[in-house]
Amino acid sequence: MTVSDTIIKNGKTPTEKSKSIQNFAYMKKVVYILGAGNSGSTLLSMVLGAHNDIFSVGELSKIYKFARENLLCTCGESFSSCEFWNEVVSSIDLESLDIRPRSRLKEIILAEYLRTINCHESPHFFSRNITLYEKVFSVVKAPVLVDSSKDLSRFFYLFDNPYFHIVPLYVVRDGRAYIDSYLRRGGTSPLKATLKWIRMNLLTEAILKRLKIDYKQFRIEYESFTKNPALILNRICQLIGVDYEEEMCAYYNHVFHNIAGFRGRFDLRPIKTKNKWRDRISVSSKITFFLLGGHYFNSRFGIR
Repeated sequence: MTVSDTIIKNGKTPTEKSKSIQNFAYMKKVVYILGAGNSGSTLLSMVLGAHNDIFSVGELSKIYKFARENLLCTCGESFSSCEFWNEVVSSIDLESLDIRPRSRLKEIILAEYLRTINCHESPHFFSRNITLYEKVFSVVKAPVLVDSSKDLSRFFYLFDNPYFHIVPLYVVRDGRAYIDSYLRRGGTSPLKATLKWIRMNLLTEAILKRLKIDYKQFRIEYESFTKNPALILNRICQLIGVDYEEEMCAYYNHVFHNIAGFRGRFDLRPIKTKNKWRDRISVSSKITFFLLGGHYFNSRFGIR
């Protein structure tokens, strides 16, 4: 009987079970990347995935959409033609790939505000997520997976599970660079972009605090990462519990099977600092960012 079968049989979620059934030191790990999006999570996930003991799956929470619409895997094949994902989902029906939580972030925040902690997900949510993680682990034979979903609700519910050790990485980026990326990807309003950047980073901090996680310890500044990747990767590897490998910086020599992410995942290049946004960002975007306290929030979120 698998872990997921046990959850369904008992009708209990992992948070209702005793964590003593496993020692975290011997558990497989899932590095769960958080952040506002448009902040370098795809690049970071692939760089980590170039490590011999780490495998990156990209934004796993979108696997249902990718399977249903047969979208492109980062390897260049369609989802149904990708040998890796075919092997992973061979014994999983399509509906069971919908691993998103029913309860969304606003319900978690409301429950916290009202001091009610009985905000639980269904056993099926945990069963589907853990089954999928189990399948990926069985195929890749690596002790660490990187999931760059950034879905705060899903992270909140999975964090205390007793089957996999969840290691959060909270990626932050200069708000002005975020606005530039947001607008280049189809966004139309610097105001909406700035507010979303502030909101998502504040919510990430709040959820990590709610789970008694030192968010500053697990916060990764994107600009620092691209300026000195070896230094930041050494720090990340210590958080994960693996040794740093120089090959990680040569990630572009590897083939990845990431789900979703920025378009550049199909054209991998060496890590470098990108400051073109400084020339592209409009005066109106700069003013909007300033009036909404952007420089204060940059400092608060650890942007130097």
